[in-house]
Amino acid sequence: MKKLFTTKEVAEIVHISKRTLHYYHDIELVIPNHIENNGYRLYDSDNIRKLQSIIFLKELGLSLSQIEMYFEANVQHKNNMLKASYNNVKQQRDNLTNILKCLDEHFKNTPQQALQEENIGAFNVEQQYMKEAQLKYANTKYYQSFDQQREGMNKREREQNNQQIKAQFDAFFDDVNSLVLKNKATEDIAKLIPKLEAILTQQVPNCDDQFLIYIAQTYDNDVRFQQTINKNRVENLHEYLVAAIKYYVQQQG
Repeated sequence: MKKLFTTKEVAEIVHISKRTLHYYHDIELVIPNHIENNGYRLYDSDNIRKLQSIIFLKELGLSLSQIEMYFEANVQHKNNMLKASYNNVKQQRDNLTNILKCLDEHFKNTPQQALQEENIGAFNVEQQYMKEAQLKYANTKYYQSFDQQREGMNKREREQNNQQIKAQFDAFFDDVNSLVLKNKATEDIAKLIPKLEAILTQQVPNCDDQFLIYIAQTYDNDVRFQQTINKNRVENLHEYLVAAIKYYVQQQG
């Protein structure tokens, strides 16, 4: 005779509450193998395996409605759902890695100080700005140009493009830093701005003098960008860069 488990036993086996088990029954996600006359629910090993699958899928970030679809889907659709969730989990892992890196640097370099608020928000600045830019500038010609330029890329290509652009920005900021360390004047630093313009044009094909001014304003006002520019470089390097951008645009006009 097949072994049946009570609600309490199943809850202990799969580490969920009895209330959750009752709810899954109510929505017909997991139907008990047998219900006695007194209303007690009894579950078999197949029910337990399904509950373990549900817990796994929830950990992947699937909603209950998606999980219901998963169980009804064919193999290809199931794998497509898993692949999408896999990418989300990888992103979460990367975010956690960045958080740990931020904390490691804090404990190593500033153990006697409180973690600065700007450092807490800096670990995922690229994604934050993607979302902010869409909300703020979706109707501008610059964002539309940016969006159109990325439209033909898949997620992996976008990530590779982001990494390449980031490397170019880092090299550019290092070049500016080198000139500042040599006490070069603003007009000398401004000679590097075409390099910045070329990097920006890869992201925003219609980059022009007005867009450069927008970038200068962002560097001037947003502490997260300032952190990226100044990190391991001259203190307040962003101020030299902002002055150089403004001087360059002024000379262009």
